[in-house]
Amino acid sequence: MKRSIYFRVDGDDGTKIGLGHAYRCLKIYDSLKKIYKRNLNYYFLMKNYQIGKKLIKSSTGEKIINLDKIKISNIKFNKSDALIIDTLGVEKQLLNYAHKRNLNKIISFEETNTKLFKRGIIINGIYFAKKTLKKTKNVKIFQGTKYIVLDKAFSTKKRNLHDSKNLKIIVSSGGGDKKNFLYKISLALKKIPNILIYIIIGKGVEKKNPIFKLKKFKKFKFISYKKNIFRYFQNSHLAFVSGGTVMFESICSGKKTFVCKTYENQKYAIKYFKNKKLISYLGDINSLKEGKVLNKFKNTNYLRETGTYWFKKRIYEIDGKGLIRIKKILKNLIN
Repeated sequence: MKRSIYFRVDGDDGTKIGLGHAYRCLKIYDSLKKIYKRNLNYYFLMKNYQIGKKLIKSSTGEKIINLDKIKISNIKFNKSDALIIDTLGVEKQLLNYAHKRNLNKIISFEETNTKLFKRGIIINGIYFAKKTLKKTKNVKIFQGTKYIVLDKAFSTKKRNLHDSKNLKIIVSSGGGDKKNFLYKISLALKKIPNILIYIIIGKGVEKKNPIFKLKKFKKFKFISYKKNIFRYFQNSHLAFVSGGTVMFESICSGKKTFVCKTYENQKYAIKYFKNKKLISYLGDINSLKEGKVLNKFKNTNYLRETGTYWFKKRIYEIDGKGLIRIKKILKNLIN
């Protein structure tokens, strides 16, 4: 009988949870599929967030079990199966049921409560900034920036674009843009002469988003629905991003990074990188002002901030090899 891997994850347009967790699970899924090919079954346990379900279905073709329509007890975990949880903290009912079914291979991302676990693995690439976990007898803990999961391309050699005359800027909110981050930032940058701006359009960005009003201006280049945006970071000098996964991508690329908090759960990582002087903080999206964006930009010592010292410091902090490390952890567990 084939063993199964269950992914517990959700994703939406940014109204509540965004798409970062779904994208992380997809990267892990792709890695496991390359190792085990068809020797494992894969299932996604999801609630009824349509954008997340559509992303998972179109990217994997695997079966999605709708948790809004079935009882947890209808999921027939076997002892040899694995459960990967990526929901910013486990759901007690699901975890208790997994323990009841004697499931030994339980992995939870961004978890802070080890007391809930009888056994398992916790991997905190982000929430270590919220709470550093102490070692426990039954739960293995991996935490720190070296466990941040990015696309494989971010593990390759980085290029520091430093002395070009024409400034190139990347603007990205991640998968969704419910709070119009793209438009607010781009509208401010529009006033700066002699720059090229890459605007990254994620799968959760709606067609009615005001950012598309700026398509007529030549200084904006729209990049839509790209699975991997590493090369656009490589071709940029600076980045304006939200505080999610795209912030990690920017730091990993060695770029001078301006960050806006779009969701409350981003505050821990933002504070961590701000204290290390690896980002320039723009504040909360709800209080973001055009004048502040321009002032932050104008007061930046471009030659210093994009120089070799800060470039190396950023790529050392996040080396982009988190997925490789996690793949080894999961392989040891599943084998």
